[in-house]
Amino acid sequence: DEEIMTMLTGKKAIILYNKTDLTPVIQPELLKEKTGRSFVEHVQEQRLKKARMLLETTELPLSELIPLCGYNNMNFFYRKFREAEGCTPAQYRKEHRNTL
Repeated sequence: DEEIMTMLTGKKAIILYNKTDLTPVIQPELLKEKTGRSFVEHVQEQRLKKARMLLETTELPLSELIPLCGYNNMNFFYRKFREAEGCTPAQYRKEHRNTL
């Protein structure tokens, strides 16, 4: 929906609506052309951003935090997090934790 797309792009959504039921349809080529990144890259970025924020500001166990960020596979989350941050979520939390 427009709110999600605005969150992902930081701009007004690039959305076309399906003529039969008016559901939003994201045009991947248009998104890539306008932002330089794919929809999947945008989603991944937002999920990791939320994970970083939760790691910094909460004491939630990873088993609870990971689904809140949109992941249903812990191994996949760990791999993507490590690729993006160069450390494990636990290491990130230890180094970036705000005083709770």
